[in-house]
Amino acid sequence: MFPIVRRKGHGHKGHGRRSQKKVKSSLLQSSISDNQMLVKTFFQTQTTSSAIKAIDCTVNDAPLQVMTHNEMAKVRKLTPDTGKYSTVFTIPTDRTTPPFVKGSINSCAINPIDSILYCTLKMNQASGRKGEYIVRIDDANVEYIAKVPYKGNAAAISSTGVFYWSSTSGVWLLRNIAGKPSFSDAAQAEDLSDLAPYTSHGLSYPDDWVVLSGVDLDNSGDTAEYLIGLIRKKVIVHKATAAA
Repeated sequence: MFPIVRRKGHGHKGHGRRSQKKVKSSLLQSSISDNQMLVKTFFQTQTTSSAIKAIDCTVNDAPLQVMTHNEMAKVRKLTPDTGKYSTVFTIPTDRTTPPFVKGSINSCAINPIDSILYCTLKMNQASGRKGEYIVRIDDANVEYIAKVPYKGNAAAISSTGVFYWSSTSGVWLLRNIAGKPSFSDAAQAEDLSDLAPYTSHGLSYPDDWVVLSGVDLDNSGDTAEYLIGLIRKKVIVHKATAAA
């Protein structure tokens, strides 16, 4: 999602170097082609119109994290060299009407399909919209996509546009999240509160996820995506296929 910094090399640029570049270029193009085919044949990704703005990754070219800081939800940028954070924008509870529950925003990820920030949050009983929701967020608006069983604590979005999130009860997925309509009123969101997890394995509650697409880690020949997370001292891997 964030730009790759390319460093200029030094030394002689002979025929061997050009040959290596051709091989690397061929491998890269093959990988890109395979992943594009995965998108077209497996996930059928498309985008929908939304008032939510994309994250500008040319400006925010460092790791971003959504956290509650001084009792306010904030999107913050990490400077790895110093370990310090700076605030990109805030998300006050009254950004929604009625307000969402303080401290409930979690399971956030930027979608590589549309560069929009997706998260989950909670509405309480007093709001008349009680439940947990997947939302789109920017520096001025929040839009509701779907009401879900659990908002979870960790999420990732694959290069094919699948939104994965997890809680102690399991791991869920929602394909083509960029193509789902979203609304300023939670009552208009799609009701997926009965959505079943694709796995309820006990090791499904990591601090965070990353997703690999278009790879075959177990040599099964399956078209699959793999979620990789860290829970305590264990690295866990979940495999998602078209049938799961």
